[in-house]
Amino acid sequence: MTGPEAINGLTSSLAEFGHNMVKVLAGDPSQKTPQRHRAAVANAQKEDWLTTEDQFCLCKVLEVNIKAVDAYSALDPMNQVFQKMWIRDTVAGFKTARAATNSTASV
Repeated sequence: MTGPEAINGLTSSLAEFGHNMVKVLAGDPSQKTPQRHRAAVANAQKEDWLTTEDQFCLCKVLEVNIKAVDAYSALDPMNQVFQKMWIRDTVAGFKTARAATNSTASV
């Protein structure tokens, strides 16, 4: 990627962020937490490259972490390598935390 391409990409990202902030501040219903959450969970169930268990784990993360909802929703579908990396890391973190909780609970 060249310098001008990087700057153009950054400009586009900032413009999109600004557009979304205007929606939030203006009270756009599509940007309210329940709608964002619903859309993210629906999309997580469409990640057909994941096992059903991993789809469930991703949904559990999105259920309790609005920052994860925002991050997941912001992932660029054109950058599938990065998107899958983020999802795998998120699911692995959930599984690790769940295993730690389960092992602590059984002690």
